[in-house]
Amino acid sequence: MTTYIGNNFEPGLTRMLGDQIDSSDPDALFADVTRRQKEFVIANVRPFEQKIMEQLDSTELVDAVPQDVQAQTNIAAGIDRRNRERFGARSRGAVTRERERAAQRGQSLNLAGGLNNARLQQDEQNRALLNQLVDFAGGINKSNLSSLGSAAQSATARTNAYTAARAQSQAQRFGFLGSLFSMI
Repeated sequence: MTTYIGNNFEPGLTRMLGDQIDSSDPDALFADVTRRQKEFVIANVRPFEQKIMEQLDSTELVDAVPQDVQAQTNIAAGIDRRNRERFGARSRGAVTRERERAAQRGQSLNLAGGLNNARLQQDEQNRALLNQLVDFAGGINKSNLSSLGSAAQSATARTNAYTAARAQSQAQRFGFLGSLFSMI
C-alpha cells in the first residue's frame, strides 16, 4: 500500500489536516484531490481572476486620448508660431481666423480619430484579457482531473472485472460439480 501526502501528493510532505490518502482507493484520492484543488483555486487563483476581471472594464486607453490630442495640438500651435516668428510672416485677420479654424478642425478630427482607435484597441485588449481568463479557468482542472478520473474508472473496472471473474469461476465450479453428480 502506497500513501501519498502533501499538496502535490509526494511522499514526505505534510498535509494541512495531517491525514493520509490510501492510493489503493482511487475514488477517495480523486475526491480528496478535487476538494483540495477547489480550496487552492479559491485561495490562490480566484484573487488573480478577480484582478483580471477588474481590468475587463478598463477604459484607460480611451481616457488618455483627450490629453494626448491637446498635447499634440499645443505642439502644432507652437511649431506654427515659431515658423511665423522665424520667417517674419504677418497675416491679416481673415487669414489668422482661417488658420485658427483649421487648427480647431484638426484638433476635432484628431480627437475623433484618436477616440475611435483607442476604443478599438481597448476593446481588443479587454477581449484578450477575457480570453486569457477563460483559457486559464478552463485549463486549470483539465489535466489533473482527467488523469485522476481515469484512475478512478480503472479501479471501478478492475473491481467489476474481479466480481465478474469470481462469479464465472463459481458458475464453472458448480457446473462441474453438477455434471459430476449427473454422471453418478
